[in-house]
Amino acid sequence: MIMSQFCREFEIVLERPAGSLAGTELLADIEQWDSLAKLGFLAMVDSRCGISIRAQDVDACMNVADLFRLLDPVPSR
Repeated sequence: MIMSQFCREFEIVLERPAGSLAGTELLADIEQWDSLAKLGFLAMVDSRCGISIRAQDVDACMNVADLFRLLDPVPSR
């Protein structure tokens, strides 16, 4: 999955308009980001990517790009 596709899927979870996320947004600044949205994000990642992510890892994320990086468990070198 590429960042633009991820942002679109995340917009759907957050019920935001298409094109409203670029990846640089701070999660704390996104009004819709709450515990239900976090569950929706975890479900999206599980169903669309087949990846199980720990809630603690999501809690450590500061922005949308950090969430996207959770999809690739092997950091690039």
